Amino acid sequence: MKVSDKYVAQLLAEIMLAKGIKEIVFSPGSRNAPLINTFAARPDFDCSTIVDERSAAFFALGMAAQSGRTVAIACTSGSAMLNYTPAIAEAYYQKIPLLILTADRPTEWTDQSDGQTIRQRDAFRNFISGSYELPQHPDTPDNCWMTNRLINEAINKCRFPVPGPVHINLPFAEPLYGTTETEPEKPRIIYQPKLNYSIADDDLRQIADLINNTEKVMLLAGQNNGDIRMNDALRKISALPQCVLLTENISNLDNKNGVACIDKLLSVIGESRQAYAPDVLITFGEAVVSKRIKTFLRKHRPKHHLHINAAPDHPDTYQCLTHSIHSDASEFFNQLAPLLKECSSNYHQQWKEQCTIANRRHKEYLQQCPFSDLKAYELIFDKLPRPADLHLGNSSPVRYGQLFEHPEGIRHFANRGTSGIDGCLSTAAGAAHLSPNLTVAIVGDLSFFYDSNALWNNYLNKNLRIVVMNNGGGNIFRIIPGPSDTDHLETVFEARHQRSAIALAKSFGMNCFETADEQTLLEVLPRFLNPAAEGPALLEIRTDGPRSAKVLNNYFKYLETGRV
Repeated sequence: MKVSDKYVAQLLAEIMLAKGIKEIVFSPGSRNAPLINTFAARPDFDCSTIVDERSAAFFALGMAAQSGRTVAIACTSGSAMLNYTPAIAEAYYQKIPLLILTADRPTEWTDQSDGQTIRQRDAFRNFISGSYELPQHPDTPDNCWMTNRLINEAINKCRFPVPGPVHINLPFAEPLYGTTETEPEKPRIIYQPKLNYSIADDDLRQIADLINNTEKVMLLAGQNNGDIRMNDALRKISALPQCVLLTENISNLDNKNGVACIDKLLSVIGESRQAYAPDVLITFGEAVVSKRIKTFLRKHRPKHHLHINAAPDHPDTYQCLTHSIHSDASEFFNQLAPLLKECSSNYHQQWKEQCTIANRRHKEYLQQCPFSDLKAYELIFDKLPRPADLHLGNSSPVRYGQLFEHPEGIRHFANRGTSGIDGCLSTAAGAAHLSPNLTVAIVGDLSFFYDSNALWNNYLNKNLRIVVMNNGGGNIFRIIPGPSDTDHLETVFEARHQRSAIALAKSFGMNCFETADEQTLLEVLPRFLNPAAEGPALLEIRTDGPRSAKVLNNYFKYLETGRV
């Protein structure tokens, strides 16, 4: 077996294998030849090659989000590495483990007008869990010892104390293509066992007493991959009369006692919101999509806000944080549940009654609503097979998604760490690469064209289905307040266009479907979503942008008043 003669490349590969990192996404280059020659020669590694570094990084992020494993990405020197930045930021704020390997020119040539040479060390320092640079020439025992230690530490930091992206910069001097058949030495492995953070008994009892003696307790779940043990504990807690659990579909919590579709509920509650404001707020998970709940809780601030977070930071999203609890959320709720008891309260029932009203008005409106974005989402969600993985793009799709109940058997994903449109499609493609389930990505037209290089790779799984909601521009700017009041809505904010996603998708050899009305969509969906069909496939749904915005605005009016 011929591998690179660079000691650092050999050592890195051996330690990665020992720590279970086998998936790596390369982008072509010359300076990273030692990594390519070493990893591609080892059958234990699953190597992919994607030319566009930005798309490659999001593809790897999707793989890591789907599998829960650390996935590596590797590129050449210079501006190539900077194209990783959006996906790295997303991984950091979504707590997804990525190992970033950037090949570099020798350090002495930085800022010396040499080609493809930039300041690479610490380039991602604002959104990285750890940043390392390995020695160019580990030619002494101490340098070899340090290299081994740094690689171990870097890889461990991808998982501990919380998952996240870690950067290793690797300066390589020429020659770059030398190989050897010498068996690599067995490296020293530094293991780091996973920790289950527990709360001290006294503190846990104080928290339990607070909940047991408070009539209005709200649990608010952010983005989460779902957890059976946590679901069981939350089912008990959220059944208490003083507790209500609010979820979004990206919370991935299958909890019948919970209350979903937050924006629908807050629209129904209207002016009586003070009665629904909690005295104790317990938050967990990552980002929350609903801006309405953020505004609601910042206006009606609870007396106590407990945030459960394995990371040792203090996110104060609602400007009322009183307890930052450094714990795994599943562990925390399983410790807490046995200590809780019922309090005399109708808080849970209040929210459930509003939920019934919201669901009734939702159905009434959709029964008479014309073909639009909202109607198309209803039809798609109704026809999704089970099981399936659903990737909701930014900006409009993830917001529309929150208006519909979380169907059983569907896992929801979204790039809500930074909420950008730049890699939604590549992320879904990477997830589909590892998922046994049908993977459906719903993106807007601007998101699709922005990230169309997601189709430019050889790893699009036949289970991938892409829905492009083409309303001729960024329709989110007709929905949110502000842009419609300017003179630049269509030319700048929306970026109106007449382009077709079908034409571009066909150039990549994809199976394509298109529709512009309800009847055709109903006819196409069973064929498009058939898990047994040969994919990947793309469905372009053309809707009228101004009409869709009006339909959605009227929808919220109907939720609030029962009439348009």
